[in-house]
Amino acid sequence: MQVSGLVELADGGAIDTIGVTTTHPDSHWGTPGVVAALMALGDSVQRRFGRGIAVNDMSLPSGGKFDLNNGYDPSGAHDEHRVGTSTDLRTNGWSPLQLEFIERTWQLLGGSVHDETMNPKGPHFHLRF
Repeated sequence: MQVSGLVELADGGAIDTIGVTTTHPDSHWGTPGVVAALMALGDSVQRRFGRGIAVNDMSLPSGGKFDLNNGYDPSGAHDEHRVGTSTDLRTNGWSPLQLEFIERTWQLLGGSVHDETMNPKGPHFHLRF
């Protein structure tokens, strides 16, 4: 599966791109709308709290299955990351009030949030756009 028109989310300013692996060294690609919304979210969070956001696991440069374990199972973890409309946002170190602000701001930008802050592999929000 190939998705055309994905753009790279740049590291810097209010955005910290994290989670690059040797298997997927280029993993911060999304639709132009997602990238613009993440930049707006990062700017809002930085203005409000003095720190930016850590973005992990978006999509590959041409889309397709973002399979961290190289099993390429048609379902399972990271299945939504194949078309550039989902991303994971690291949430450790944020207070409940700050997390609520992040969630509300993302929703105002047009997205939805799946709360995985209790995930033992790493607390995060799974953001959909």
